Amino acid sequence: MMEQNNNVCKKQHVAISAEVYKCKNRWIIIGSYFIITFVAFGCYFNSLDGDFVHDDIFAIKNNPDVTGKNSIYSIFGDDFWGKSITDETSHKSYRPLTIVVFRLNYFLNGGKPFSFHVVNVVLHALVSVLFTHVSHNVFLVSRETSLSAGLLFAVHPVHTEAVSGIVGSADLLAGVFFLLSILLYSKSLLVNWDLGSTECPQTQRPQLLVVSLMLAAVSTLCKEHGITVLAVCAVLDVAIFSRKGILKMFSGGSTRHLMPLFHRLFYIFLTFSILLGIRLWIMNGTLPEFQEQDNPASFSPVLLTRILTYNYLYVFNSLLLIFPMTLCYDWQVSSIPLVENITDPRNLATIIFYIIIMLIVYRSYINFMSQEGENFNIPLIALSLLIIPFLPASNLFFRVGFVVAERILYISSMGSCLLVGYGLSLILHKAKDTEPVIKAIVVAYLLVLAAKTWSQNQVWHSRESLFRSGVRVLPHNSKVHYNLGNYLKDTGQNTEAIWHYRKSLELYAKHASAFNNLGTLLENKTEAESCFRNALKIYPKHKGAFVNLGNLLISNGEHQKGVNLLKQALDLDPHYSEALLSLGKIMMDLHRWSEAEQYFKAAITEKPDFAKAYNFYGVYHFKQGNYQDAVTCYRQAYTIDQSDILAMANAADSLKQLGKTSEAEKLLRQALSIRPDPKVVDQLGMMYFHAGKKAESLAVYEEMIDRSSNNTDALLHYANVLISMQELGKAESLVHRILADSPGNVDALRVAAVIYGIRSKPKVAIAYLEEAIQQCKLLQRGKSFLADMKYDLANHYKDLQQYDQALMLYTEALQLNPAKSKAHLNLGAIYHLKGQFSKARKHYEIVLKVDPNDDLVRDNLVKLTRLEKQKNGKRG
Repeated sequence: MMEQNNNVCKKQHVAISAEVYKCKNRWIIIGSYFIITFVAFGCYFNSLDGDFVHDDIFAIKNNPDVTGKNSIYSIFGDDFWGKSITDETSHKSYRPLTIVVFRLNYFLNGGKPFSFHVVNVVLHALVSVLFTHVSHNVFLVSRETSLSAGLLFAVHPVHTEAVSGIVGSADLLAGVFFLLSILLYSKSLLVNWDLGSTECPQTQRPQLLVVSLMLAAVSTLCKEHGITVLAVCAVLDVAIFSRKGILKMFSGGSTRHLMPLFHRLFYIFLTFSILLGIRLWIMNGTLPEFQEQDNPASFSPVLLTRILTYNYLYVFNSLLLIFPMTLCYDWQVSSIPLVENITDPRNLATIIFYIIIMLIVYRSYINFMSQEGENFNIPLIALSLLIIPFLPASNLFFRVGFVVAERILYISSMGSCLLVGYGLSLILHKAKDTEPVIKAIVVAYLLVLAAKTWSQNQVWHSRESLFRSGVRVLPHNSKVHYNLGNYLKDTGQNTEAIWHYRKSLELYAKHASAFNNLGTLLENKTEAESCFRNALKIYPKHKGAFVNLGNLLISNGEHQKGVNLLKQALDLDPHYSEALLSLGKIMMDLHRWSEAEQYFKAAITEKPDFAKAYNFYGVYHFKQGNYQDAVTCYRQAYTIDQSDILAMANAADSLKQLGKTSEAEKLLRQALSIRPDPKVVDQLGMMYFHAGKKAESLAVYEEMIDRSSNNTDALLHYANVLISMQELGKAESLVHRILADSPGNVDALRVAAVIYGIRSKPKVAIAYLEEAIQQCKLLQRGKSFLADMKYDLANHYKDLQQYDQALMLYTEALQLNPAKSKAHLNLGAIYHLKGQFSKARKHYEIVLKVDPNDDLVRDNLVKLTRLEKQKNGKRG
């Protein structure tokens, strides 16, 4: 009886011990996943306040499929950037499910970058946990090995582009479904490793197999290389799950026992074929067009150069996974010089790389063929994860649009992390005496990587930080100089932008877009035209260069040539809104109003969020006198682009014409709160001035001066306000400041003459005006403007009683502008004083024809008549 009780107690003890172990193991699992999640969030926490940068702007901010401008159905017919995937210029990247996620996020948070960053960090943490889970539960590595691999994956700096760059959501989403597909594929099989693997496991739960294949499709619709999970599953099945059956077949056995495997492989192949067929059908069987700068090696006519360079690039990508200390958002053009001959020392790195790969393959082969070996061949699994997802980016099957892209390594890095984790476990197993030292080294390595990731996140914080980091890390890369030039151009830092565009062309003379963008900033029109023509010579399909060259020729008076170039841009792309807008502007300048309106409407139709098109359509309505319609267009422009202060300023002009000065003032103040633009300050100051609010006008200009504005027009208007308020000293100082920077400024010279005229210093005023007239002739200013200058100069000679000189200048002013009636008045007055009454009467009568109610002229005519009678009386 006592023995029976002891047996019962032992059984209960064993049961309790098993339950305790199970419970303890569950908490270990939860703890490891918590650590992975915490580390992943910790590494990327400082990325959450980042902005939309680089590709984010085109894929999210300017993508009508994301912002809701296009219908939800258009997502499935467009590429990743919102352009129809059948379009010749489409990038052909088809990721509709990623765009659906973007669109939902945009709808829920109003397009703020914060929530997009949160989603990316959450997805990365989820992928890290899933990878750790799959490593332990599917690949059957030890808990410590899976944790090491998961931690390495979570902190790896090469992932910053995918996680901190918002468009990397495509890689993260593909990674989630990639791992879920592997997980469910393994769960669909009847495998019990504790009892020993069967020769070929049955498909115990076919519904899970179907879901696994569906998840592979979902991964593919998030990003193209998600399709490679099918090949990974096939390798797992053949080389791991059904290994014993394959070995039996190799030794001469029957293949009947492998039928479950063949069925699964058939379904995998069928799924792959369907996905590939759908993809080719969507693209109309065409591949995207890339330029040489995108992937120079693929354009090399020398086969040896292509082979050597491609193989070295595989080495380079592998080094990024092991030593990710040099990272850059763009590795195009000259970042990695081509390997053009076999004597290049980089070929030694390629040889060593392949020796290592062959050693791993050999170890995998030994493990596979060994009857006594482990069921799970970790080196083979790691190689599969490393190589297979990278194949679409390898240039082996088709040309890709990049040299190196760090985000492409997101899924492939799982293989390297697993390999490192597995290698670490082998080292620890064989060197137990040095285990604390090795673990300390591993922890230090992870901390260094985490620190690099934290630092790299800051690089992705803004456009400026990203582009400046590129120049700092890869100063010999033409593309990073070009991108920084674009940022500087967009922010008005034109001098620095020009330097970087020139540096880009110095490094890579065939960069068509660098020529094009440089041309838009050059003041020398001849040099600008040369840049646009160079861009077209390099890339004859450059739409932007056609438009810019066309606009330049139009500004030079070659209207027909310019219009033809704009139409050529439309021939290349009938939906090109910039060309439509430019044609609208030229038609408006030519007063071909109906054509102008058609082009403006077409530009808006093609690009409903085209703020600039609404702005110019507003200008069209303003010139037509339709001020309310103009206000409507301007408001639409600055609603789309809330930083468009030009549209706000234009709207204020229209509101002023409608008599709504308080609204106009409020709008100008709003524009200045966004950016203190001197032109807007000037507009507000002049509005106050013309409204008789001189004190308010003065306050606006004084605030502008405090900010050290160098806008010449605004400074001159400020000077005129000071003159009107008799603050001649300040006005004089201001004008001298302008002339110190620009000695030949005609308007400043004229204002200086006004100041010295008021101060009764006509000789000084004359000197300024004569210089202004000389400059006016050199600059070929209009006749009307020159007439005004001669009239002012004549007035000063009249004040000095140098009447002959004054008469000559008034006459010249009238020859330039016959409608200048005041010149007739002054001519009449001088002839009146000189006693040449008939000539005086002639000029007085001309003035009266223009203004019959001019009392001064009438009084002068009365006096003239009296003097004529007196003169005639004396003669009599």
